[in-house]
Amino acid sequence: SRAVRRPTRLDADVRALTPAGAVVAIGGGDAYEGENLLAGEFGYRAQPFANTAIDATLFTHGYNDLRSQELPVTGPPIVVGNTLNGRTQGVELAASLQPAPPVRVRASYTYFDVSITKDIDSRDIGGGASEANDPSHMLGLRTDVDLPRRVELTMFLRSVGELRNPRVPA
Repeated sequence: SRAVRRPTRLDADVRALTPAGAVVAIGGGDAYEGENLLAGEFGYRAQPFANTAIDATLFTHGYNDLRSQELPVTGPPIVVGNTLNGRTQGVELAASLQPAPPVRVRASYTYFDVSITKDIDSRDIGGGASEANDPSHMLGLRTDVDLPRRVELTMFLRSVGELRNPRVPA
């Protein structure tokens, strides 16, 4: 699939000022372009037994013309540009089991790899840090139990990998 994110007013027209009134950042103006995504996914879903289901998906996404923070040769103000590119790839796995009619159990795992690169002529000062701040691993286990009197109990455990910028431990 393909998607395009159109520029917003913030991308094209933003002006950031210091308390003293100096301009420190400026929008990309008419030169700012939309961000582009080309995505591919392949998945398999099966229900081998009446109470069991499995699901697996492989994906790869390519991003072009991502928003960047360009520092002109002459120095500030920083200008919004389109000189970053990215690639994400990974796998999502899930399984669900209903061992008895009132109980459902679901386990899931996601591996997510992100890389951001700059165009050769890029003067981006952010290095794509805000675009690539995602955990590499996520693991979840959920149990749902239907109790009497239309009451439901849900228990959920999860583990999420660390974030890099700002650093947040797993």
